[in-house]
Amino acid sequence: MIQQLGNAGQIFGGSDIPGFYGNPTDDLYVMFYQAGGWYPFMRAHSQSVDTPFLYQDREPWMQTSRVREAIRNAINLRYDLILYIYTTFENAARTAEPLVRPMWHEFPDETRFWNVASQFMFGSGLLVAPKVTKPKGVLEHVHMQQVTYALPLNETWYHFYNKTRVAGTPQGQWVTEALPDLEQAVYVRGGQILPILQHDDCMALLPCLKNNVSLEVYPSETVSASGALYIDDGTSFDYKSSSANYTRVTFYMNAGALRAVVDTGGTYSQPFVNRVIFYGWQSSPKLVTNSLGTSLTFIYVDTTQTLYIQLA
Repeated sequence: MIQQLGNAGQIFGGSDIPGFYGNPTDDLYVMFYQAGGWYPFMRAHSQSVDTPFLYQDREPWMQTSRVREAIRNAINLRYDLILYIYTTFENAARTAEPLVRPMWHEFPDETRFWNVASQFMFGSGLLVAPKVTKPKGVLEHVHMQQVTYALPLNETWYHFYNKTRVAGTPQGQWVTEALPDLEQAVYVRGGQILPILQHDDCMALLPCLKNNVSLEVYPSETVSASGALYIDDGTSFDYKSSSANYTRVTFYMNAGALRAVVDTGGTYSQPFVNRVIFYGWQSSPKLVTNSLGTSLTFIYVDTTQTLYIQLA
């Protein structure tokens, strides 16, 4: 439904988490909050609990420790990606490209995805296959859920959690795996630069929107990548009156160099990018410098092919 609403121009869709009626099981809590974290409109909501002998309270702090941990994890992940989400929403307002996109939106030539609704693209850079199957038998006892998905061909993909490169799924094949509570089937499309909000100890989102930002770079096969960051005050419509009330920055990485271009709103106060992380980086550089030629502190982890650069 959310995918089709997006196609029709109504991009701000969601459903009641973890379901409007009844008493959800712990498995449903886990799966619903994780799936809901990818909804454009994420909201926990239910019918009235004025008859408590029939319906349980839904407050997260009243649930089991397993459910509390899953809810906290899902919300933290959304906060991690909130700048990517906000930037994609701003793009949607200008171009009508939805946040949640059917697979054929990004990969129209792959006919196997024409009738697939069990996975979707979140913006252009993230592939999500939510947990939608009730676990049975051993899976239920070990708190794991089974997911089936396929990764499009002719693309580089990165596992969102361990950051390893993954090849596209051959035609005619699908991947089925059992995932623990705190892991989802999420993959980053090669060629993306994701802005990640640093929100440790934030009790609310708005006060933290201008916290420091990390850039996560996922190179394509040509060792290039790009991404964007849009920022305004998050509350008002002031961005409509002047470009001094917002900023839009595009990031480019090519030939081992990363640069930022302020497209509009150059006078707006921007969050500070203080860290860049390159995944799938083949070897350690001898030197890392900024545009002024100043050497920057970096760490390269050979076992994971990850390069960490501290900008300040």
